[in-house]
Amino acid sequence: MKIGGNIYYYRKRKGFTQEELAEKLGVTFQTVSAWERDDYLPQLDKLDRMAQCLDVTIADLCSSTPVEDAGWVLKDQMFSVEHMYRFVRTYAQSADARQTTAALPYAKERHEGQFRKGKGKVPYIYHPLVMTCHALALGFHEDDLTAALLLHDVCEDCRDEAGNRIKPENLPVGEKAQEAVRLVTKPDEEYDGWEKDYYSAIAQNRLAVIVKCLDRCNNISMMAVGFSRAKMREYIVETETYVLPLLEIMKKKYEDTCYNAAFLIKYQMLSDLENLKRLL
Repeated sequence: MKIGGNIYYYRKRKGFTQEELAEKLGVTFQTVSAWERDDYLPQLDKLDRMAQCLDVTIADLCSSTPVEDAGWVLKDQMFSVEHMYRFVRTYAQSADARQTTAALPYAKERHEGQFRKGKGKVPYIYHPLVMTCHALALGFHEDDLTAALLLHDVCEDCRDEAGNRIKPENLPVGEKAQEAVRLVTKPDEEYDGWEKDYYSAIAQNRLAVIVKCLDRCNNISMMAVGFSRAKMREYIVETETYVLPLLEIMKKKYEDTCYNAAFLIKYQMLSDLENLKRLL
């Protein structure tokens, strides 16, 4: 496929008309039409801007065969929500994990009607369920922790009947789980230096460190589905700056209970990051 065909292919995939793409590039729609007919090639600066607008690389636009022609389909969801929910419920009942037993239906109810970013309609509860199953597979059988994992996004993303953020102290769990959720909940309004303050506070709390590392590990694994290339780059920088140091805290400060888990999480996280960096 020539470059004109690639421009057409990725423009249609993004849902842009020729006029919309032209406006973003500061050219006429006749120019875009001429590019797609291969009447002439875009200038390099326009090609770079076009790649950003279409969430592809210049190499994609110039490739003889678009990657999508391989027939690959990105999966929004790898596991069954129903199976994971049943698995966590069975664990909680057998372990007499009362906080987890209470948190499970509460989280499902609060996230009702919310969906993960991506092309498919993946229920939001999928995310905390994956994290909880991941924690259990790593050997974290702590009621405070599994409850906090299930509820970690409730205060940030859900609202009460009055339309206000749900407060950690109103969650149906104990103080340790409530505090972990409070720490991983981002502030209502971001300010200069908020990330440093946010991650510094998390670093002081073992449960919050584990929750944040598992959260980021899961989000990185699904970035290709719901993130633009620009957002992926930002996420990689944030992860290397703030989250990888949390893994070192897991490994060193909480060595007795977290060393092996920190190694496995770091292995997955770094593998995903390095692969993504090579493709971006």
